[in-house]
Amino acid sequence: MTLKLIQETENRLFKRKETIFETEYSGPTPSNANIKKSIAEILKTKEDLVVIGKIHQIYGASKAHITAKVYNTTEELKKAEVINKKPKKAIEKKK
Repeated sequence: MTLKLIQETENRLFKRKETIFETEYSGPTPSNANIKKSIAEILKTKEDLVVIGKIHQIYGASKAHITAKVYNTTEELKKAEVINKKPKKAIEKKK
């Protein structure tokens, strides 16, 4: 999987960077965790500060466009983002 930064804009109101990446891959679409890790390495930040917005696959090609937001601090991330996903392990334990 290769990632290429297409666009990066600074959002001063939310104290974050809004980015668009293009990825080329072979096989299945990369997982959010793998993409998050790669974006954190490219932008030299922590994985916890990266939020994947959307992975838009290009039909008939092994390419995808990824929108991601990178926050400056965890406090700013908590103020701006609402995370609705529950960890899978917690759901399995309840059953």
